[in-house]
Amino acid sequence: MVVLGALVVLLIVRTGTGFKFSNFRETELFEEILDFGHQKTIDGETLMSCARECGSESECRRFKFCETDATSGQCKLYEDGKDCPNVYSGQVCSCFQKKLQCEDEVCTCPIGYYGNRCEYVMKHCSEDTGQNLESLARKISFIQPDGAEEPFEVFCEFRYGGLTTIQNRDLTASPVDFNRSMAEYIRGFGHPRYNFWLGLNKLSLISGVALMKCNIYLEYPSSSCQTFYDSCSFGGESDDYKITLSDFSTYGPNCGDSLIAVSNINNAPFSTYDSDFSNHNCASKMAAGWWYAPTSNCTKGNLNAPLVSQADVTADSGVVRMKWVETLGDQLLQYSLIRLKQK
Repeated sequence: MVVLGALVVLLIVRTGTGFKFSNFRETELFEEILDFGHQKTIDGETLMSCARECGSESECRRFKFCETDATSGQCKLYEDGKDCPNVYSGQVCSCFQKKLQCEDEVCTCPIGYYGNRCEYVMKHCSEDTGQNLESLARKISFIQPDGAEEPFEVFCEFRYGGLTTIQNRDLTASPVDFNRSMAEYIRGFGHPRYNFWLGLNKLSLISGVALMKCNIYLEYPSSSCQTFYDSCSFGGESDDYKITLSDFSTYGPNCGDSLIAVSNINNAPFSTYDSDFSNHNCASKMAAGWWYAPTSNCTKGNLNAPLVSQADVTADSGVVRMKWVETLGDQLLQYSLIRLKQK
């Protein structure tokens, strides 16, 4: 194995004419208390032996190595993704993504890439590339819709026809502030398996690839539900990333229609505290970027709003709890997903 700056290349020569190699690149660590996607931990490894462990398993797509002493450390293997979650413990850690693994003429690609040499990338999580992706269930994947300069990560649900996550709120994970500037909402923030906003620019590109419908999944301490809007699209910079929604439907436990039945946000532009198109100061009042109705009520279903405890809510607090008003009343939200699915 050769280590060159931020690149690690592992080459294993086999007997005969065949060969197998894995190509890694160093990526980033981010602060997070949860550790999703973790496959296994091996103690007493070196950086090189950790890379060999990941290279020997086709289902390992990144690894994290943390030094425990001058000669060895802890090796963690992961099933998807690019960067590594890490809670600082005084150890020196590094993260590496497997870019390519080939054995003879057969290559295993990062999730979302396909082709003989991983030369193609899916446009969204619903795209059928003939790879039996449904068996992967829920994984971080790369996609590259038309117009995107380079592939980027999303959290895909490959079952049920494939769904592309555009927002994820997990209140057991490290907190992320969703009261952000317009520039941050356009660019996106967070990490795909945790608290995450994909980015309005990427959302607009995905929306332009195919006709989509929107799935909203909510989880509470004692219940869960989901809602669909069977027609869903998002504009671009020229129309302030407006949302177009219609044809509410439901499957299984019903969340209710809090986006267009009351305080209708259909055709509303996206607003933030520093770029508010609501005419009622909604983004500042609700403390979150969102699509707001052109009324003083703003919205009845803001999933980017801050979570507050029941004790902190008063009639004039001006704070909207993350909730789906019609059917779930005052239950506090624990987890939410907003996902797009091709029609």
